[in-house]
Amino acid sequence: MHYKEIKLGEALKKIVGGGTPSTKNKLYWDGKIPWASVKDMPNENYSLSSTEDYITEKGLQNSSTNLIEANTVIISTRMGLGRAFVNEVDMAINQDLKALFPKNILDKKYLFWFMLSQAKSLQLLGSGTTVSGLRLNIIKDLKIKLYPINIQKKIAAIISNYDDLINNNLKRINILHKIGQKLYEEMFVCIKKDLHQKNWKKIPIKNLTYIKSGFAFKSSTYANNGKLGVVTIKNIHNKKFITKIKNYIVDIPRNMPKHCVIKFGDILISLTGEIGRICFAHKGNYLMNQRVAKLIPKKDIDKPFIYFLLNQKSIQNEIYSISTGTAQQNVSPIKIGNINLRINENLKNEFSIICNPIIKKINILNLQTDELKKLRKLFIDTLFSEKFDFSIFDKIYKNIL
Repeated sequence: MHYKEIKLGEALKKIVGGGTPSTKNKLYWDGKIPWASVKDMPNENYSLSSTEDYITEKGLQNSSTNLIEANTVIISTRMGLGRAFVNEVDMAINQDLKALFPKNILDKKYLFWFMLSQAKSLQLLGSGTTVSGLRLNIIKDLKIKLYPINIQKKIAAIISNYDDLINNNLKRINILHKIGQKLYEEMFVCIKKDLHQKNWKKIPIKNLTYIKSGFAFKSSTYANNGKLGVVTIKNIHNKKFITKIKNYIVDIPRNMPKHCVIKFGDILISLTGEIGRICFAHKGNYLMNQRVAKLIPKKDIDKPFIYFLLNQKSIQNEIYSISTGTAQQNVSPIKIGNINLRINENLKNEFSIICNPIIKKINILNLQTDELKKLRKLFIDTLFSEKFDFSIFDKIYKNIL
């Protein structure tokens, strides 16, 4: 198939950077304009509609930041190299981000997926002593295959199709979480209950579940050829189990307890850093380190109750209040286990029966989402590969869309 290989800079109208309004001037902050930085770049999908920080019109006018119109390709050029997103709303950006504006010869979505296909290359090309960074000429010099615009749109559509499926799954997961949380609140928080009645009892969390922390792996055991991934607190997020594992080992240590092996459906909680984060493991055969704990219900029926209980803000705040540490907060399984609850046994069982299908569906959707992400990455890598055989392209396009 005919194409021209050109430098990316030849296909761009402009590259727009950003800046940071003075943090000393309160009139510049807490306004209505989203202000994006690397910390806002989404992990689960590639679009961004809100940010952690907002600036005012004065902050926009009195700084080097720029307001980037919605549906623009935005990349990181300093931290998190190789990452990109599309802003769903108009937003300002800081100095670590760059907005790319293509000419009419380059499809915007094709540009977006191309930039993600270059992630590894950009990470290697990053320069800097303490923080990696990309100079603009590096971005402009990237070689891009410029197909006819209709072919670019077809390539982008194939990958975007998987992206849509992923986003739909994530929306369904969030809805299921909200249903479970709302039901918990209605049954155990919002209702008027007489705490002196016999059917409401005060018990500690340890009466419902074992809380077992992971194994203290030695860094010397980590190996590039290892097949057993070690889960850390970075993999534990509320509602999310992130499977981007950094450390692997070859063999399970002989003195490692059996509970340190993570199985599908296990409930995990972080004990250090952002303590109290909780999630289901939708993949098994990982190992957990000492900063992660597993919640093992004493009755299997209690699993939904324990999960949604620990997701309550009031419980997470209580866990934080009993934590210790200066540089980094930490909490012990014993302290979590000693937190007292007031529960109604009949309501607890009723809740778990209702929510058991919900958590099963959440885990299945998370598993499906991981597989879709793998397929999306495969198509990004394949369709932008120099070796891709475009003689089969139309067949792929018809089969997928």
